[in-house]
Amino acid sequence: MTAANSDAERRMLALAREDGRVSQQQLAKRAGTSQPAVAAIEVGTRRASPELLERLFDAVALRPSVALAVLADDIVALAASHGLVELRVIGSTARGDDVRGSDLDLLARYDAAAGVDVVTMLAFVPRASALLACRVDLVLEPAEIDGPAVPVAGFAPLPRVERARPSGAAGQLAALRQLVHRLDDVTLEQLARPDGAVALRVEATLARVADAVERLPEEVRVRVPDGLVDGLLAAPRVLRGGLEPSVAMRLLDELPAALRALDPER
Repeated sequence: MTAANSDAERRMLALAREDGRVSQQQLAKRAGTSQPAVAAIEVGTRRASPELLERLFDAVALRPSVALAVLADDIVALAASHGLVELRVIGSTARGDDVRGSDLDLLARYDAAAGVDVVTMLAFVPRASALLACRVDLVLEPAEIDGPAVPVAGFAPLPRVERARPSGAAGQLAALRQLVHRLDDVTLEQLARPDGAVALRVEATLARVADAVERLPEEVRVRVPDGLVDGLLAAPRVLRGGLEPSVAMRLLDELPAALRALDPER
C-alpha cells in the first residue's frame, strides 16, 4: 500500500479549505480531480503526487500563515538547531492579510553561544522555505519593525482578510486576467513532456478559468462571439482527454484575445 501524504500536508489541506470556506467539491473542480479523491487524500487512504498536491494547494489558495500554524513546532525546532531563538512572525502573515504566494517574514535573535556558525545559521532560510513550501525571509534582532511580532510557538492564523474586489463582471474579468497570466510562460516542449505534469497544471488553471467564466453575468455572456463561452467552459475537459500539444499551445496563445472579447467595456 502506498504511504499516505504526511500528516502535516493533510492537515494543511483541510485547514486551508476551512480558511477559505471551500468545500471538497469546489476544491476538486478547481484542481481537476474528484470530490472522493480529495476526501481520500485528507483522511490518508490515498496519496496525492507532488504535482497534484501543488495543484490542490494552489486551488485552495493555501496561505503561509496556515502552513505555519500546522508546522509551528517544527519551525521552532529547526530554528533552534540553527542557533536562532525568540522566533516571531512579522509582516503580512502576522497581520492576517497574507495570500497564496506571499513571503513569510520571520524575526529572530541569533544566539552565538549556541555554538552554531553564521553560515550554518543562514541555512535555516532555505530549509524553512522548503518545509513551509513558501519563500521565508529572516530578519535578525536588533531590528526596527512596523506592526505586530507574533511568537511562532503556538501560532494560529488570523481570519483571512478579504481584499476589496471589483464587483460583478469587472471582478470576474480581473480574476480571469490573473489566471491567464499564469499560463504565459508555458511552452510546447513542456506540454509535450511524457510525465504530463505541466499539462495537468494547465488543465487545473483552465478549470478555474471555466469556473470564473461560468460565473460571469448573463449580460456579459450574451454579448460575446458565438461559441466563445462554451469553448472556454469545455477547454479543461478536452485537454484532460488528450488534446494534441500543438493544438493546446494554440489554445493558450488565443486565451488573451478570448478574454478581451469577454470585456464589456471593449
